[in-house]
Amino acid sequence: MSETKAAKTDAKAPEAETKAREIRLMPQRMQLREMACQDFVVVAEAGTLIEDVLKPEYWSHVALKIKPGDTIEVRVDTEEWILKLYVLETARSFIRVHALARYELGDWREVQMKTASHKIEWKGTYKKWTVIRIADSAEIKDGFADPAAANAFMVQHEKTAGK
Repeated sequence: MSETKAAKTDAKAPEAETKAREIRLMPQRMQLREMACQDFVVVAEAGTLIEDVLKPEYWSHVALKIKPGDTIEVRVDTEEWILKLYVLETARSFIRVHALARYELGDWREVQMKTASHKIEWKGTYKKWTVIRIADSAEIKDGFADPAAANAFMVQHEKTAGK
């Protein structure tokens, strides 16, 4: 008799495998992204490393604004890299994140405008194109929208400084 039960069970097994699971999404589990989570864009200061951003304590001053499930796009001010993060855990003084994507852009704004005493460098989205004194690396003036404007200032500055 036990053989008959086993034969019936074996006969039903292929039928159970072919029958698809019927799982359906319930309406209350779906909502607009804007209602479910927040998307942040962060401009990290020049010199910040990707490893710094991945540390939970890096976020201590903004942790209360962020919640699990949020996404954060971090751009270093010099635009050398972009990092996309997913927030796993939050607390009063930290957040734990997972890196979803990492883009290394390199030094794509390299402009060779310099004189014997000054040079022009891209210093990021806040400082923009900056005139720098080569002798001590002091930033003379920043905020130029394009390298041509920075170069014009640099040339004029050298003329007036030389007098």
